[in-house]
Amino acid sequence: MSQQNTNIQAYTGLSTKEYELILTGTLLNCLSQVAATTQALQLLLIDRSINKWFLTQVNKVNTDFIQCTQPYKHLGKEHLKISYRRFIQRIEKNYPNGLVDNITVSQIRTSTTRFN
Repeated sequence: MSQQNTNIQAYTGLSTKEYELILTGTLLNCLSQVAATTQALQLLLIDRSINKWFLTQVNKVNTDFIQCTQPYKHLGKEHLKISYRRFIQRIEKNYPNGLVDNITVSQIRTSTTRFN
């Protein structure tokens, strides 16, 4: 786990399991919006470029979250947890169309070249 993930967990009071569930849910929601089938979703979930993009987005959101909530830090960990769950959803509005299109096109090419 990266230092930044550890920082956001300490800042919000999220356990490792809670944090991983939030990230997994966010990734699934994001990719489910663009995947036409469960097979396409599976391809997107295992793609390295998508995962690299997602982790980059998480790092950006984590940094932004800490900066934006500094004045409200005194409200307590429970409020920060709730705020983080909402804040991380920004990623869902910013999915990588170009990466998804490349994967979808390569999937179509692969599926049309199969011989029985």
